[in-house]
Amino acid sequence: MKTYLLLIALFVGVLFSSTFAQAQSGTADQVTIQPTVMVVPFVKQDEDMRAKIENDPNIRLALSKVKQGFDEREFTTYDFIASYRAMVRRSTMNMENQSDLKQLIIAESGTDIYVDTDLIINKADGGNSAQIILQAYDQSTGQSLSNANGSSGVFRTDQIGILVEKASEDAINKMLDVMMEKFTAMRSEGRSYVINFNLANDASITMNEPKGEKNTPLKFIIRDWLKKNAHNGYYHMKGSTETSLSVDDFRLPANGQIGDLEYEMYSFFQDIGLSANTSLVGQELVVTITE
Repeated sequence: MKTYLLLIALFVGVLFSSTFAQAQSGTADQVTIQPTVMVVPFVKQDEDMRAKIENDPNIRLALSKVKQGFDEREFTTYDFIASYRAMVRRSTMNMENQSDLKQLIIAESGTDIYVDTDLIINKADGGNSAQIILQAYDQSTGQSLSNANGSSGVFRTDQIGILVEKASEDAINKMLDVMMEKFTAMRSEGRSYVINFNLANDASITMNEPKGEKNTPLKFIIRDWLKKNAHNGYYHMKGSTETSLSVDDFRLPANGQIGDLEYEMYSFFQDIGLSANTSLVGQELVVTITE
């Protein structure tokens, strides 16, 4: 009898371990296809971003709390302030050009999504409050993914940091509820990227140049390749001229890599007897056809 019970216990233990491992594996698969995120400060056109970051501990706290919210949902996040200070040390850019600096940091991070974070502190006789406004953008296409507004409520306190934390948590919870729904759809519909094709200045051909056995215009050969290689065949043309072709929505599987697409694109032009230089600008693929 004891032996029988022991066997049952061992069987249940093995079954539980197997189920737990599968659950862990499933969770890991989901995490690997989560987009990467950078939380950035909202900066007005004439605002000094450097002064804002260095002199305002509350905005640094807000960025940290919002980033923490994504971390807790197992996203891979990149620290904007650390990247900013590293770039300042390298002196890679004129610090007076605040808007371009912010975009350069976002582009160099290689993240899929950036979240603009605007902090508003309201002080009144009846009490103080903090408000956080979040706006998430797809770095590749510039599309708005989600927005949220969080508030701390009004309290009679001078501890603004506590209000900032409360408002940040409120905002990130609202945003993530919406974004998680979009990420679920992304797993089936694919992720969106931008591809721009250009002819080099000294190229002697145009996008209407006949190529291949069927003498098909180059622009149609490119479009056939896009349709064949896009996730579920989905892509959207923004426009084309004799020297360029712009795709503002090319779908890859959710766990696909834009770097792999860059290599495949390079090989494609070799196959049709043309040379092309490729480069990645953030999450945008730029293809320059040099003949």
